[in-house]
Amino acid sequence: MKKLLSRRNLYLAIVLCSFLLVLLQKRSATIIEFKTNIQIRESRKAAKNEERKSCEETKKNVIFVKTHKTASSSVQNVLLRYTVNHGLNLAMPRHNGARFYNPEPFRPDMVRPFYEEDERPNVIANHLVASPELFDFIPNAFTFTILRSVPNLYESTFEYFKTSTKAFKNAENIDSFYSNPEQFYSPGSHYNEYTRNHMGKGLFISIIEYS
Repeated sequence: MKKLLSRRNLYLAIVLCSFLLVLLQKRSATIIEFKTNIQIRESRKAAKNEERKSCEETKKNVIFVKTHKTASSSVQNVLLRYTVNHGLNLAMPRHNGARFYNPEPFRPDMVRPFYEEDERPNVIANHLVASPELFDFIPNAFTFTILRSVPNLYESTFEYFKTSTKAFKNAENIDSFYSNPEQFYSPGSHYNEYTRNHMGKGLFISIIEYS
């Protein structure tokens, strides 16, 4: 009888120890999971703070590839005020016009020199044709542009240039022009580049096949 009780007590002790061991393992797993969740939350919080800090930092160098008929003049006006308010230098066309010798690809010699030789431009926001030299000209710049739906772009372009572009003048309306553009296309005429994919050219896309 005593042996039977001893064995029963032993079994009970083994079961109790096993149960306690399982509880301790679950508790340990819960603690580890809790700590992991805290670390994840802290990591995400730190990342958001860094992102917010980055957004709040003033961008000193900005390249705006200004495309035609995309509401780009409104954005340009904002950038001009941004340049003045932060005491930055604006790159201006050498010939004092609104464009950097468009439709030629951008070159640094198109920029009007500053009064001080050691001054460098921070912001460029006039119409231009992008080129690899542009992005070297203002290094580490926040670079952006505006894209517009091509059908809407062409409708706006036709209405804007229909009295100053030979190809558009010769067409009765936009439907006539785009039903057979080669019939009206006039190589070498004034503003001729705007009768084709001028947004693509402004972004330096297929510039070799363009003309």
